[in-house]
Amino acid sequence: MRLKPILSLCLLFFFFTYASLAQRIGIGTNTPDSSSVLEIKSDRLGLLPPRMTMANRMGIRNPAEGLLVYQTDSTRGIWLFKSGNWKLVDRADGSMPGQMQYWDGTQWINITPGAYGQTLVYCNGVPSWGGCLPLLKTGTSSLITYTTANTAGNSVLNDGGSSIAARGVCLGLNPNPTIDPPNRVVNLGSGGGIYGGSITGLTPGTRYYYRAFASNGIGTSYGVDSQFTTRAGTAPQISTRAATNISGVSASSGGIITDSGGANIQARGVCWSTNPNPTIALSTKTNDGTSVGSFTSVLTNLTPNTRYYVRAYATNSFGTGYGTDTSFFTRTPGPASIRSKAATSIASTTAKSGGIILDSGGVNILAKGVCWSTSPNPTISLPTKTNETASATNYVSSLTNLSPNTLYYVRAYVTTTLGTYYGSDSTFSTRTFSLPIVQTIGALTTVNGSSGRAGGNILDSGFAPIFARGVCWSTNPNPVLGISNQVFSGTGSGRFFSQIYGLLPNTTYYLRAFATNAAGTTYGADSIFTTPSTVQPVYTENFDAGLNGWTINSDSTSPLESNWQVQYSPFNVANASSLGFKNFTTTQGNGFIMAFPDKGGLGTTTNTSITSPNINLSGIANPVLVFEHLYRYYESGNEIMSVQVSMNNGNTWNDALILNPNNYGSIVTENQSTVKTSVSLSAYAGQSNLRIRFKCLSSFGYYWIVDDVNIINP
Repeated sequence: MRLKPILSLCLLFFFFTYASLAQRIGIGTNTPDSSSVLEIKSDRLGLLPPRMTMANRMGIRNPAEGLLVYQTDSTRGIWLFKSGNWKLVDRADGSMPGQMQYWDGTQWINITPGAYGQTLVYCNGVPSWGGCLPLLKTGTSSLITYTTANTAGNSVLNDGGSSIAARGVCLGLNPNPTIDPPNRVVNLGSGGGIYGGSITGLTPGTRYYYRAFASNGIGTSYGVDSQFTTRAGTAPQISTRAATNISGVSASSGGIITDSGGANIQARGVCWSTNPNPTIALSTKTNDGTSVGSFTSVLTNLTPNTRYYVRAYATNSFGTGYGTDTSFFTRTPGPASIRSKAATSIASTTAKSGGIILDSGGVNILAKGVCWSTSPNPTISLPTKTNETASATNYVSSLTNLSPNTLYYVRAYVTTTLGTYYGSDSTFSTRTFSLPIVQTIGALTTVNGSSGRAGGNILDSGFAPIFARGVCWSTNPNPVLGISNQVFSGTGSGRFFSQIYGLLPNTTYYLRAFATNAAGTTYGADSIFTTPSTVQPVYTENFDAGLNGWTINSDSTSPLESNWQVQYSPFNVANASSLGFKNFTTTQGNGFIMAFPDKGGLGTTTNTSITSPNINLSGIANPVLVFEHLYRYYESGNEIMSVQVSMNNGNTWNDALILNPNNYGSIVTENQSTVKTSVSLSAYAGQSNLRIRFKCLSSFGYYWIVDDVNIINP
């Protein structure tokens, strides 16, 4: 049974031995070709070389020239080691009509067929249909901080035959980032050439991969991969400023943050203790902002004559950094020292003084200011003193309610926990009241129909406060308050301007500025102007035909005969002179409205209002109320005459003008005419449901007459 295999082995051994002796080997033939070492002959079987993956092929150590293997993955086929490189013996297979191949230096690569008429171009060693991608060089990184870096030397070496629409760098946390998310893209312009720029918003202590990119009409290409690592975040670096302004209970220190540590500063300040190296765990610390750089801190509630340790701190998300420890001794408490300032800006009832605190005595300041009297060495027991709340040690105080032409003594004071200390006495004399000096500023600067603008300049207040100023005008020279038309323009000295309304067309007016202080009223020189053509009013009412839609409302306790009512010129009433009434005439027509508190008698109060119907100011940009009136007040009376405006059908009212004995001017005289007054309603421009009312509130006054109510749009 076993004889046949043994015999076969013997014959095979004999055969190879015989062939070897002849230096030729034949398989399937006894007569191998004389030119070959080995000839294999078969009509049914083939030669099968070693089969392996590309990785195994590339792992063959020191392959011999002519070594032959079959690769089973990637580019499959027979590979020959020749001239130091592996070469594919057979070409890659095509998969579609028109497909071409190119040699990449190691193997044949298929080229997908292009579109009809498309051109095949050579792009950096690779054939490509239609055009080339850009050729790029990735630059270097520098100036790397916690959150920023700089890239330079990026270059578009070749634009691929079409313009570069975008270029820049892309970066991410993994190698070979692209312009697609989650990678970051830093756009740095367009076009070819060398480029660079800053990269911001990075995370501290992080490795980033980056490479240049550029996009043209074909697509986007990239440079080689590069990398950098941002600085690792740390606690801030800070130095401590030496203590200054040391008293017994306070001192100043601070710090300088030289490095934020790669994160936003969350807190900064100083901490202190009687033990070395204090920390922010203590309550004795300040919090002085969140920015880098230099800052100053104030240490408070210290104990006198004590050694303290202080150091600056700064906190970010990585931790808290401290400056070096410094120490100082607080002062031993003592008396304060202060210097009085000489009086300045001396007027009839006011002046200025102040003090300079030279030394607080090493303790807290509780109060400071000046005190004054008509006797030497005033003290804080007097009511005539100031208390300055500002923290400055060099301060100015205002002295008020002084008497004219009087000698005063004033001195500065400072109060500490140890007591009150005074500066030296300083004396001054207040001025005597005098009339102000006022200058009329030109004629009207603009005149438009029934309005214009004029003003004045108070050159000298007369050493008394100016409590009224403005302009008055008339068709007669030297207009005065109470008789002429007038408009008030605030208080105080200096220049001022007033808008005047209700002017008649083609009329010459005399205008002058006025100013009033405790000594009286003075006027500037006359300024003369002439108005141009007329302006039609938006709304008008002259009461010649009665109330005409106006309504009267009076308090139930208001005497009936003193409430608003329509009267007609000339006005006649029995015993008029005993009622304090002065004869007068109105400028147009003969109807007018009149509130007559004097008729109510002594001990009565008149509270009466007369209200207009709804007035539509839609489309009116600058409405102005103009009316004629005559107001006679009782010198000792308690009375207010007001013009009020409502935008909600009278539910609420706003004051537009208030008249009382303190601001109206002189008492009217016999046979006086009404005066024209203007009130700006610009705050109510465009309102469609405006109402106006004249309100008289008087305890035994005389009367208020109103006529020719107009709203204009100058």
